[in-house]
Amino acid sequence: MSRRIALLLLLLPVAGLLILVFLLWRGISLGFAVPVLESRLSALIGRAVTVRAPPQLRVGERVFLQLGDVEIANAPWASDAPLLRVSNASAVIELASVLRGPLIVHQLRVDGLSLALERNVEGASNLPDFVAASEDKVEDKAAAQTLPVILRAAELRNIIVTRHNHVNDQRLSWRSELIEQSSEDTAGLLISATGTLQEKPWSLNARATALQSIAWDAPFSGEVRAEVAGMTFTGNADLPALASAEDLNLTLDAQGGLPPAIAALSPLLTADTPLAIKLHARDIDPGIALDGQVRFPNLQVSASGEIRHPLAGDGVLLDISADAANVRVLTEALGLGKTAEFPVALRGRIRRDGSEVHANNLSLTFGEHRIAANLDIPDFPNSDDASITVNGTGPDFAFYQRLFERPISFPEPYSFSGVLQSGADGTELVTSRFGVGKHRLEIEG
Repeated sequence: MSRRIALLLLLLPVAGLLILVFLLWRGISLGFAVPVLESRLSALIGRAVTVRAPPQLRVGERVFLQLGDVEIANAPWASDAPLLRVSNASAVIELASVLRGPLIVHQLRVDGLSLALERNVEGASNLPDFVAASEDKVEDKAAAQTLPVILRAAELRNIIVTRHNHVNDQRLSWRSELIEQSSEDTAGLLISATGTLQEKPWSLNARATALQSIAWDAPFSGEVRAEVAGMTFTGNADLPALASAEDLNLTLDAQGGLPPAIAALSPLLTADTPLAIKLHARDIDPGIALDGQVRFPNLQVSASGEIRHPLAGDGVLLDISADAANVRVLTEALGLGKTAEFPVALRGRIRRDGSEVHANNLSLTFGEHRIAANLDIPDFPNSDDASITVNGTGPDFAFYQRLFERPISFPEPYSFSGVLQSGADGTELVTSRFGVGKHRLEIEG
């Protein structure tokens, strides 16, 4: 082999590499890779993935990637519409961050995205079940406490998310005409968005700590203001370590007219009734501590305590209270008889620890009338060995006769007490005592 041929063979790979680098720098269509891309993605998520427009790639100091007309097929039992459709999406990524992390996305643009969520009558979701829980532990603690992706700026247009629950034929439609995110070292992270929820307008404006603190797990703080369905929401959050999500301190206020859909849940509520909500949550180890209030013109409900395992609804210890200015407003709303006008107060404590559920020190007072109760369920949701104790006193038993529109026959002081005990074998023991004036009645069995 001559030296000239040997030199030529040596230069061919170098020339090929230079040509590839040039093409990537100028930009290249990845249409040739579409079949492989569709096949790999379909196998990964277990749904057919279709890429109709060839992806575009350009590599320099920053990587430019563009996708268009991408669809993910729906579940076989779901509607004919695709689960996900993306009309056009592009991203500008810092090349060096691809190698060292975290991944820095300088610009993300999406124009036209629809997501159709469904749940069938058996309760199954149409989302693909391809994300398996990883048991691997991250050895590098510093790496585990930084965010994997940093998004500096985003512009999302024409986003549609729908949800159809086939169990009750409930439908939800959420649309966003525009979501914008920007980040500046001085102004921090800024987000604004507008759209509709069930055909009613909504808007969102948020400000948070600059991206540098988010990226490196430094203290994070943010505030948000949103308007939807006649309600205004404001809130702020402080988080000393964002990625580790420890020592969170969150406050939320909401004011406005009560939405009709919520008002329809109770005869005590009417649409557009003035409503105010205050919520304060903070991180404890484990779980969260809560302090919340809901105020209507004639009613205030509050709860405070802690939930040790929020996702499981376990480790609950909450003190609850409710105060109404006038019992007549409540009885008339419930379609009961007319009563005297006096305040109503409810107090109690709810506790859950594993299968044990307790509602202790429950008390309901209206004027000089008082009812107290305790509920203990040792093996929830089973009722074995559950017990309820109730007792009450008052100056005028005729209050209840007026309440249920019965003839007035006992305008005298009264008292009562009772115990209901459920046995493991299904038997129930009842003990009760009732007295009005000089009359007494006792039942046991």
